[in-house]
Amino acid sequence: DRWNQTIAEVVARHGAELVDLHADWRELAEHPEYVGRDGFHPSSEGYRRLADVFLNVLVQRTDIL
Repeated sequence: DRWNQTIAEVVARHGAELVDLHADWRELAEHPEYVGRDGFHPSSEGYRRLADVFLNVLVQRTDIL
């Protein structure tokens, strides 16, 4: 969608690494245990899974870790 395209363009312009939470959240949202009680925000376990997404990007694409 338009927002994600804009984000990707800004990331590329600044030479940053894109952590595509939109794509990963769609997959995680299929698991009710990862969605909070409000039906919108992640649960504690959902936030842990999103942290894993960030960690994987750091490990695979940078030399930070």
